[in-house]
Amino acid sequence: MRIIIFIAAIASLSFPAFADKEGVATIPAEAVVDVPDGNYAQARMRCVNAALKSAAKTAAIGVVPPGEAEKYKDNIESQITARGQNFVMSYKVLGEETDTEAKKITVRVQATVSLKEIRKALGLSQAKPQDKKEPAPAMLLIIEERDASYTVSGNFLAINSPAEETLAKNMRGRGYTVLTRKDMRDAGMDSVAVEAFNGSEEGRKLLAQSFYVSMFAFGKVEEAVKPARNGQIASVVFKLTVLGLDGSTIFATSKSSAGIFDNAEEGIQSTIAPIAESAAEEMDRALKPKPADSGVAPQSQEPVQPEKVLIK
Repeated sequence: MRIIIFIAAIASLSFPAFADKEGVATIPAEAVVDVPDGNYAQARMRCVNAALKSAAKTAAIGVVPPGEAEKYKDNIESQITARGQNFVMSYKVLGEETDTEAKKITVRVQATVSLKEIRKALGLSQAKPQDKKEPAPAMLLIIEERDASYTVSGNFLAINSPAEETLAKNMRGRGYTVLTRKDMRDAGMDSVAVEAFNGSEEGRKLLAQSFYVSMFAFGKVEEAVKPARNGQIASVVFKLTVLGLDGSTIFATSKSSAGIFDNAEEGIQSTIAPIAESAAEEMDRALKPKPADSGVAPQSQEPVQPEKVLIK
């Protein structure tokens, strides 16, 4: 029997994409099991257990102090991975594939894991209430890019999006939790993400429940190239809309830019980056929580007349 475990990719292994809610994390994982005897029902059970162990291991790596993963490596394997099911509070199967020719079965799960119990098993101190920080706003960010050769695809998430990558990196740097197409593919939820992108309310609800996202940033980039006397004219049109859980528009922007370049492809990429960075700055200003009412009346934006100024 051979088991292959795929650990879901999580940036920096510190759960930026899967919120830690009161000591709990929801993590996608996948496993592949050989079925030499043809007993697929039994193999499926082994495969699910392997995927749950994978989720527990991912969670354990995420809770150890930064830079100390090697120190806890053996304990993680013996205390967490070996009995991974003990740390899984619940799970659901996201998908499964059976390859009768290769005699393999693949199962993808989403497991809700107790970080509290994992910390206890590893001898790590529990986070103190006063040390807790408000979770960063979480969003699903998907930017569809269309160039001159664009063809409609049932799952455009299979194609990378430089604008999406730039915008996601910028928003993460501003403290936001950002999921992208990569997270959707890793979790086997790419088809649901496409449905949500195309306006499906049910798709948004499912993604919100699965990944704790509270908003959806959906956009499109259209690229065009035309010949010019001294090069190529490359133009980019960027549109972005941020929706709340109820589908209402929280923020929207539209930007465009064009220039003449020797290499149109390089020109487009150099144009996309500043547009995405500018959109991130605008989006951050629009989404950033407003200061709580302190009970003090806000200062007037009108110029203060000298006779009204009181000096104490």
